[in-house]
Amino acid sequence: MRWSRATVASTSGSTGSPAASASKARDDRGFTLIEVLVALAIAVLALAALFGLVRGALIGTARSETIAEATLLAESTLEAMGTVAPLVDGDTADQQNGRFHVHATVQRYPDVAANGYVVPYALATTVSWRDGGQTRSVSLSTLRLGAPP
Repeated sequence: MRWSRATVASTSGSTGSPAASASKARDDRGFTLIEVLVALAIAVLALAALFGLVRGALIGTARSETIAEATLLAESTLEAMGTVAPLVDGDTADQQNGRFHVHATVQRYPDVAANGYVVPYALATTVSWRDGGQTRSVSLSTLRLGAPP
């Protein structure tokens, strides 16, 4: 049975004000089905937004780890160039390292005249990989002194 304010006011007698009695009557009946469904819908929307944020954070973390790994591989490649064999103008190297493709080049640096003792070389390396449907890459370059040819 639903109580109207008039019914509550007429049955309340001297125990309190009609507004307080009506408020107590509404509190005793609990939540309606619509109120529960609306609260559930709000909770589902909030959880969906939260899961979307967590998913985005995980994707960003994985992408940054891949970029850091590719950068480390590029740095290692530059560091190794010229240590095993002397630098030669025009040398290139391509290799597959797991999911990464490494391309390295050696070019004589053109803006500086050689003094007969050392020759400047421009070393460059590009590490590329597939990320979803896109090809991503990290490129590093440096100058290194080497023996004259």
